[in-house]
Amino acid sequence: RMMLPREVLGLDQQKGHYFFRPTKGTLPFHDPIPGRPRTAARPDGLDRRGATGDHSASRDRHGRRRMAQQAVRVSEDGGVVHLVLDRGANVMDEELLLELRSAVGEAREKGGPPLLLSSANPRIFSPGWDLKRLRDAGREDVRRFLRLFEATVLELFAYPGPTIAAVGGHAIAGGCLLALAADRRVVGRGARMGLSEINLGVPVPAGCVRMLRSRLAPSAAEELVLQGDGCTPERALELGMVHRIVEAEELAGAVGRDLATIQAKSGVAYAEAKRLLHAATWEAARRDAAAGEEAFLDCWFHPDTQDRIARLVERLGH
Repeated sequence: RMMLPREVLGLDQQKGHYFFRPTKGTLPFHDPIPGRPRTAARPDGLDRRGATGDHSASRDRHGRRRMAQQAVRVSEDGGVVHLVLDRGANVMDEELLLELRSAVGEAREKGGPPLLLSSANPRIFSPGWDLKRLRDAGREDVRRFLRLFEATVLELFAYPGPTIAAVGGHAIAGGCLLALAADRRVVGRGARMGLSEINLGVPVPAGCVRMLRSRLAPSAAEELVLQGDGCTPERALELGMVHRIVEAEELAGAVGRDLATIQAKSGVAYAEAKRLLHAATWEAARRDAAAGEEAFLDCWFHPDTQDRIARLVERLGH
């Protein structure tokens, strides 16, 4: 597995693992939109995941090789690629996003078979960004993480084949945006979804806003982005965030039936129909993501936002 070069920030004594920060200049984003050719080699020597060389194992503070923890489990069953977020609460850090983006890209290269995105944690899909790692990060570090996040979400949004998100637990902020990137969203009763970015002091990233505008009615997108409230499954259904609500124990069966329906259709026709519907939005979202960076970063580093982040991290016990 290709990974970013990193530098150790510190050791979490309670969890027993290191925190990492990517070294500068390691993350290229805003790749060509689906359907446009990718260059065979990059002039900066980076692969499309932002890695240079084989970094399948990082090193501890003594220089010993230490195998990286897998954050996303990937498997294939019956022609369906299963992507399972599998790192505890699934807080989004560089490792999780890189693995997820890589897995989606590899599935695309195989022709775009159906993708099923789910969580190994029955109570949490994903709560969004790892604020502890980002709390003390500099502007360029946050910029690179923002790029990685939007590139990952938009990679899933622009995937040519069918995509389903099985949301069995809470999906908040970045976790909610990731779920909304899937073509179809099935939610378990009891899970909550919502975009809480405004409560933290930042807007929803610009490329993701473009995606929301194509996914939801204008009034629904406005409510989610500007109010920052969590939604019950019933409210999420009313807003068009999800397509179906099922009991938690019935989630796997419901998603399986949806997959069977999708697989009965022509994969070639599905990909072309999806392109006709969304190609202009895919391209616009990538442009917006690049254009919106500075405004997002200005909000992130505003003193009020920094205070909100610090208080939230302290309250959550990060």
